[in-house]
Amino acid sequence: MNRSETGAIAVIGGGVSGLAAAHYLLKKGYRVDLFESSERLGGRIAIDSLNGEEICFGGKNIGYEYSEFRAFLEHYGLPSYEYFGINSARLMKGRPQIFNSRKKLRSLLTLAKAAKPSDLIKLKQAIHAIKSNRLNGDLGGPYFEALFKETGQNFSDHFSGKFIEGFLRPLTVRMNGAEPHHLSLENLGTHLQMVQDEYEQLDTSLGDILEAFSQTERVRVCCNHSVSELSKLSAPQKGYKFKTITPSGERGLHQYQKIFLALPACAAALLLEPHFGALSHLLKGVRYCPVGVIVADYEQAVFSKAMRALTFGPDYPVSNIGAYGLNDLSRVRYTFSGAASEDVLQDTLDGTHLLNMAEAQAAPYFHLKDNPCRAFKFKYWKKGLCAYTKNEAKFRSNLDAGLRTLPGLYLTGDYRKGASIENCFRASKSAVEDLLNHLPPSQNKITPSQTITRIGNVYV
Repeated sequence: MNRSETGAIAVIGGGVSGLAAAHYLLKKGYRVDLFESSERLGGRIAIDSLNGEEICFGGKNIGYEYSEFRAFLEHYGLPSYEYFGINSARLMKGRPQIFNSRKKLRSLLTLAKAAKPSDLIKLKQAIHAIKSNRLNGDLGGPYFEALFKETGQNFSDHFSGKFIEGFLRPLTVRMNGAEPHHLSLENLGTHLQMVQDEYEQLDTSLGDILEAFSQTERVRVCCNHSVSELSKLSAPQKGYKFKTITPSGERGLHQYQKIFLALPACAAALLLEPHFGALSHLLKGVRYCPVGVIVADYEQAVFSKAMRALTFGPDYPVSNIGAYGLNDLSRVRYTFSGAASEDVLQDTLDGTHLLNMAEAQAAPYFHLKDNPCRAFKFKYWKKGLCAYTKNEAKFRSNLDAGLRTLPGLYLTGDYRKGASIENCFRASKSAVEDLLNHLPPSQNKITPSQTITRIGNVYV
C-alpha cells in the first residue's frame, strides 16, 4: 500500500490515547488513518474472551468524573453501567482493613488509624487543591508542581511510613506499578483524583463500542500494522513518512502532513530513535513498570459482598486481588505489580504457575479452598504501567521545546497528563487543541462539497 495520504491525519497507536486522539480529530471534521500493531483496538485494555464472554484486562472501572471518556462511549454506543464503588481492603498487620466508598465515615476512621495528624493535614490540603482546580488532578498540576519545587520530595519523604503503607502504596502499585519512593510529589494529584472519585463498570460490551468507532465515516482503522522508520519528508515537502508491515508480510509506505504519536513513551522512543534522537532520549526517561494480570473463573463465589478486593503489602508478588464486577463474585482479577512482582515475572511467565501462586496468597482471605478454577486468561506487559519522571515540569518543558522544532508531529499518551483513562483522554484532547491553534481553520478538514466513499478500509 504505497500512497500519499496528505488528506488525512495519521494516528499511530490504537490504545486509549490513540482512540481519544482520533475521536477528537473526527469531531473537528478531520479524516483519520489509525494504525495499530495488534489485531484489535484497545491497547492495554486488552479485550479478550473467557468462557464465551468478553473480558477486559484493564479499564473496567469508570469514574463518575470521567466526563471525556463517558462522552466517547456515548458517541459510539449506548453504554449502560452498574455501580461498582470502592469496596476494597488493605492488609494491615495481617488483617484486612475495609474501605467502602458507601460507608465513608467508617472508612475515614480506618484511614485515620493509618496516618499521623500531619499526614491528614497534608492530605486535606491536597484534596482541596484538586477540588478547587481540576488541573491539579493531572500530572504535574500547578499545586503539586509548586509543592515539588519547594520541597523536592517523593511520596516517601513527604508522608509517614505508616500512611504510605496503608493508603498511598495501594494507589501507586495499582496505577503505576511503582513503589512510593519512585514517585515525586508532582504525581500525587493523579492518585488523589482517582481515589476521591466513585466508580461504575460498563454493563455493555466495550468491544461493540470500539467496533462502532472503527466503522465511523472518515476513520480508516489499520490493525495488525506495525509502524517503523518514521522520518521527515525531504524538502520542499512538508510532513512525515513511515513504513508498515503486517503479519502476512504486506508492506506499506505512508506520507502525512500531520501525525499523532499516541504510544507509551517507551514505544514512541523506539520509533523516534533513528531520526529524532533528542526526542527519543527524552522519552526514554519516562519510567515504565511490568504488570501481569490473570482473570480466572471459579465454580463458586470467591468474594463476599462485604469485601470484593484486597491490596497486599510490599512483600507480596500479587499487589491486589479483586472481583471482576459487582456481581461477578466467582470471577477474580489477580494483578502482579510492584517491586516484589518484578523478580517473579522475570523468573516465569507460566500462567498456571502464577495462578497457583496467586491462589496461595489469596486463600487465607477468600473462598478458594475446594473451589476449582474453571478457566483463566493471563496477560503480561514488560512495560505496562507508566510511573512518570522525577521532574515533570522539566520534562514537559523539554518535550514541548523539542516538538516546536517538528511542526506537524504531536505526542500524546499516559505520560502526558496521567495514567488513568480519563487523563489519557484529556491529554489527547489537549494535543488536538494544539494542532487547531497552529493551523488555518480549513486546513485538512473535509468540506461539505467533498465526498468520501469507503470500500473496506480504503477511502476513494
